[in-house]
Amino acid sequence: MEHVYFCTGHELKIPNIVKSEGLYLYDEQGIGYMDLESGVWCTSIGHNNAKINRIIKNQIDSLMHAGFCYSNEILEISAKSILEIAGLNNGKSVFLCSGSEAIEVSRQMAKHLTEKNVSLTLHDSYLGAYSSITDKSRNWHLLNWEQCKACPDKEGCDLSVDVKQDVAFSKKYLPTFPQNLLMGSDE
Repeated sequence: MEHVYFCTGHELKIPNIVKSEGLYLYDEQGIGYMDLESGVWCTSIGHNNAKINRIIKNQIDSLMHAGFCYSNEILEISAKSILEIAGLNNGKSVFLCSGSEAIEVSRQMAKHLTEKNVSLTLHDSYLGAYSSITDKSRNWHLLNWEQCKACPDKEGCDLSVDVKQDVAFSKKYLPTFPQNLLMGSDE
């Protein structure tokens, strides 16, 4: 791999995957590894799924991807299915290309809804590759949850004492956040 620039900060552990099936990756010696990273992180469909492969091949034959200025009926069908599964029949869906984009859009929505500029995350979380996400020194409150591992009172725990008031998160949004966001509630 002398022509590939590995810049993620992660060590290359398996240099040549030659086959995949379900949640397993296989190297040249046929050794199987459980894929706990999954490459396209927000697409947990497994590897080499015959049904998914067929659907993707059929879609590629008609349209490789939809842009922002043109569409295809598969977007509406997919959006409707997702919203039905989520129980948000009057909602809207947005289609993005990566987990980094999903986190970035979610963060911007939370900041808009709460009018607060700081986001809450766990101290050891990985949220994506965009600079606004990776630079946790600005506009982030890092919640150290290490104390929770040994806490005897998990039911009565109240970590909100550790959360600043300027964090783009509010308990009032927790039970109904998706409905408020997707249905345009003013709360």
